[in-house]
Amino acid sequence: MSFQKCLTLAFQRNFTTSTRRPTLVTCEDVGGIRMIGINRPEKKNSVNADTADELFSQFERFDADSSVNVAVLFGNGGTFCAGYDLEEISRTDKTLLDRFKRRSPMGPCGMLTNKPIVAAIQGYAVAGGFELALWCDLRVVEETAVMGVFCRRFGMPLLNGGTVRLPQLIGLSRTMDLILTAFIGFQDEPWTEKKPIRLVWPIAWLDAVRGSVRLYNWQPKLKSSRKNV
Repeated sequence: MSFQKCLTLAFQRNFTTSTRRPTLVTCEDVGGIRMIGINRPEKKNSVNADTADELFSQFERFDADSSVNVAVLFGNGGTFCAGYDLEEISRTDKTLLDRFKRRSPMGPCGMLTNKPIVAAIQGYAVAGGFELALWCDLRVVEETAVMGVFCRRFGMPLLNGGTVRLPQLIGLSRTMDLILTAFIGFQDEPWTEKKPIRLVWPIAWLDAVRGSVRLYNWQPKLKSSRKNV
């Protein structure tokens, strides 16, 4: 299956029906590219503890697998990730908090990988989902996508490195604007001058994702460049 067909089908999976319990994270290799997809479209791909554990495991396996050079993180069904599952947070107990001690609430956000990861963003990438996108090396964003620190609207803190990564990408002032106002950020301010994303029209979005990962895949030496950044 071609990369473009694989990615296109991934965004349509929420329109199919199945009697089997879906996997929380899908994984597929296409020509040296590992496609890792959050698969809770009925929850706008919000992450619960089991999904976070699976994401962490998938990226550990990706980093150790010499047959793939780059990973694409995306959301099945057309939404990247709506953050952490608030329904699960409402039932927080000691077991869940203990899991947070072993890895970040969103899963891999505390990992340092040796190979590049591209976030392919459609729909919503908000709250913890926004932090997950910031953790990736490159963000290819459809122009209609919505990003922001929406968790602040509910008094939820950033727990996945967002307060460290975002100032490095867009500066302290713009970061404070996004966090303190829970502002919706995409093609407008505060992204205009320092965009940490590659913003593309919906019709060109798949081509942009494919072009980005092919560059990484064709030039394995970029792996060493990434280590030095």
